[in-house]
Amino acid sequence: MNAGDLKTVHDAQVRFFKSHLESRVETVDAYRSDAHDKVINTPALLLELELISEGHDAGDGRDALRCSFTAHCILSNLTDGVEIEVRNFAAVVFRLVKGARFGLGELAGDPEAITAGPGEFKPGAEGYESWYVNWEQNVYLGESMWEGGIVPHTVKLGWSPDVGVGHADDYEQVTE
Repeated sequence: MNAGDLKTVHDAQVRFFKSHLESRVETVDAYRSDAHDKVINTPALLLELELISEGHDAGDGRDALRCSFTAHCILSNLTDGVEIEVRNFAAVVFRLVKGARFGLGELAGDPEAITAGPGEFKPGAEGYESWYVNWEQNVYLGESMWEGGIVPHTVKLGWSPDVGVGHADDYEQVTE
């Protein structure tokens, strides 16, 4: 599988959350900075990629990105018991994120450093209450050099100068 860009990752996250939250959430979409000026149908889950740094190299030629994602869990202030309901919403999202690769398989690592807390998303006259769920995840973009080729199953390590055919017994097996 090949992820050409971050849109592939975002689309997979949207599909994942829509399928798991079904009719309980009105809006699952990308976070937009101009959302403060728009009406948002709640409950809403807005997904944001906040930071990218160098990721863990998988050793297969793909670009490894360490991404920090945030899911903004948003409820209208008109929601009954909004203070506890928004926390419940964030707890559900937190549980969904744990171990989720969002249907991306080997294109994403397991989520790490998952946190949740009160958000600052409160635009508009009616206002909103929000909590966020944040996580870091390695994402791999591009094509693996092993795609369609031979993938090694056994790797042996030798130390120079004791290498070559005459030293086959000196090699140490490091994978199976």
